[in-house]
Amino acid sequence: MMIVVVLGYPNQIIMRTSKLATKTMGKNRNHHIWINGEIWWCNITIHHGDGTSERRRFSLKTKDVEVARRRRDNIFRDIQRYYLNAG
Repeated sequence: MMIVVVLGYPNQIIMRTSKLATKTMGKNRNHHIWINGEIWWCNITIHHGDGTSERRRFSLKTKDVEVARRRRDNIFRDIQRYYLNAG
């Protein structure tokens, strides 16, 4: 997913392009999530147009894989909204 961010500064507009690394899940419904002990976790990488990237890992705070998948999908939607509305 490609996300374009426009940031406004006095007398200047900077266009930044970011990409959330979401490889095709294919048959793996648990892509981007893994279980550590009894709790599901999520791993994401956001690649920015300036060559930098952010890796984020965080607990989904559930033992239920279905809940974990929904939370992962909601997180991806929230990240997309954040970058589309930034600036």
